[in-house]
Amino acid sequence: MNFFQKLKEDKKNYQRSNTDEKKVIDAHYFSSYKNTLVVKKGGNSGAYLFVIWLGRKVKDENLVKHEYGHKKQRENLGFFGYFKKVCIPSFLCFKLMVKKKLPYNYYSLPWEFEADSLGGVIRKNVKQIENKGQFSVKNILKLFKNR
Repeated sequence: MNFFQKLKEDKKNYQRSNTDEKKVIDAHYFSSYKNTLVVKKGGNSGAYLFVIWLGRKVKDENLVKHEYGHKKQRENLGFFGYFKKVCIPSFLCFKLMVKKKLPYNYYSLPWEFEADSLGGVIRKNVKQIENKGQFSVKNILKLFKNR
């Protein structure tokens, strides 16, 4: 199937109020989840900033729910609060995780744990880290230098 056929298929399957994570996973380039535009990109990760960005290699339906949880955080905190309290630390900690410098389970971080909760994700053996004070941007940046 070529690019235009895949695009046409996504358009045909597009339903703004879709609540089925599998439909999002199965889309080629774009979809919708609970009235939120989902744009598929390369890779196997996800993010939320105005839309849900999801890697084309993603097969985990929990990631769709998790990113939707970030949307709920943005609604609760407002854009600037979300950017400061979630986007920046989340991005930095994701980079640390990729570099194997994050000394915690990524999903146990307070903002990630909350995104799971708001999105309806229940992860086994993951508990929220309670000491949120240790996760200032300044303290997170120190982890890049350590180890």
